[in-house]
Amino acid sequence: MRPAELALAPEILLARLFPEETLRLFEPHPVSYHCPRDEEKVLNMLRTFGREEVAEMLVDHDAIVIQDEMCNHEYRFGPEVLALLFPTPSRSLH
Repeated sequence: MRPAELALAPEILLARLFPEETLRLFEPHPVSYHCPRDEEKVLNMLRTFGREEVAEMLVDHDAIVIQDEMCNHEYRFGPEVLALLFPTPSRSLH
């Protein structure tokens, strides 16, 4: 492919690249970025480790830091996350 061919209209370029195929072109849609923070999902993941292992993570480090590389979000949890993830059951008298 020559550099000048890259300036061709998309349908012409596609027809040249794939002459044996039947081409169908669709209306273009704008590209948008949507990658919201999902702290609840991260907390649920931490919950699966269990109280002891999460507590051990906090002993080894001052905080639990999780980097979501897909969306480029950082989640940081301190010791208070233990009470959030594993609340002590309240005693009720019957």
